Amino acid sequence: MKGRLEAEIRKTKIARTKPKLSPKEVDSIVKGFFHSWIRGEVDILFPLADQFQLNTPHMDGFEISVGQALKLEIQNKDEFIKLIDIYAGRYESTPSELRKATYSLLHSIVQWRAADRIVDGTRKIPTVWN
Repeated sequence: MKGRLEAEIRKTKIARTKPKLSPKEVDSIVKGFFHSWIRGEVDILFPLADQFQLNTPHMDGFEISVGQALKLEIQNKDEFIKLIDIYAGRYESTPSELRKATYSLLHSIVQWRAADRIVDGTRKIPTVWN
């Protein structure tokens, strides 16, 4: 019985959808964003520690500490810089690592855009948002 079930599973084809954006289109989006960001045409409004403190409940239901919030703020920015470093070629990477960094950057760009965190680079950025 087990062998028959395994054979049936192998015969069943999983329908896969084709991505709407080709790898070339994804790279074009990320490259355009990278160039705009590096030239200062756009800025990213990364969450600040006080925002993490207000919006990140601790497991026990209490607010996280200032130290924990600062750590989250720094980690958030560091993660972006590491992806940019891989994308820009600062570090040697395999094709798989580069593809992963590219798609992670695309994901971040979409998230920031949805949250209104990508702004005109010439705009004066406030230090604290309400």
